[in-house]
Amino acid sequence: MILNTLGPRTTDCVKAIRYVRSKFDAVKLYSSFDRIIANISNLRGQYILMPVAFESCFSDYGWKDFNFEYHRLLRIVEVFHSFTQTMVLVENKKYVKNKAVIHPATKFFMTEYLDRKRMDIPIDFAPSKVVAKMLWEKEAYRFTIVSQALLDDNLGIKVRETFSPEMIWCLYEVKG
Repeated sequence: MILNTLGPRTTDCVKAIRYVRSKFDAVKLYSSFDRIIANISNLRGQYILMPVAFESCFSDYGWKDFNFEYHRLLRIVEVFHSFTQTMVLVENKKYVKNKAVIHPATKFFMTEYLDRKRMDIPIDFAPSKVVAKMLWEKEAYRFTIVSQALLDDNLGIKVRETFSPEMIWCLYEVKG
């Protein structure tokens, strides 16, 4: 049995696999859930692990849309909950771009922070928190939200908020 989910290995999706009761021979990691969805016709007989917080960074499409669009092709095998890895909203004090880059699922946290601080800053989206962190570092964005475990000790950053929400996960079987 093959399990398909979001990578790389440091994502919440990979960490959530330990809560799945089903056993898998292999795990295939994708750079985005959009890529899994685009490949869904080739996944018959395989499994997909997805959080209900899934939001595409490429279109106005999320878990609810996925669940409804593919309801004839998918069967929910397991549903469980677990805490996400601790996330931090960080500010780069040496920013070049006065913007935020985040995974769309964390948009609530960023917009709530910016509203509370009365800051009108554009938000760009990335397919994972890992990619958001890479873009934040490479392009010197002002803000991002990342898993705390991925954060390097860097004197040029300031942790502004910390979050540890509980997540609901769905394990789907792609019907054969």
